[in-house]
Amino acid sequence: MKNNKYPEHEKLIRVKDEAEILGNFLEWLQTKFYLCDITVDVELNYFNHPSVYRTAKGIEDILYEYYNIDSKEIENEKQLMLNKLNNS
Repeated sequence: MKNNKYPEHEKLIRVKDEAEILGNFLEWLQTKFYLCDITVDVELNYFNHPSVYRTAKGIEDILYEYYNIDSKEIENEKQLMLNKLNNS
């Protein structure tokens, strides 16, 4: 797919094989450890203590971030593709 209409999908295609290997490794790693992104929220709770939240990231989100792929743009491109198919 060498069409600038879908640049994020082009990135996905270029990294597909490597991302599959990394994804398999992350799935295995996730069975051993909790993969997460720790964020600190400066919100104070009822007792005026700061709260720390742990937000888990899925493997797909981790891979998108690693390969600098915009997941929202992927969804937009998918919608463009579907619209094009439906209008054909």
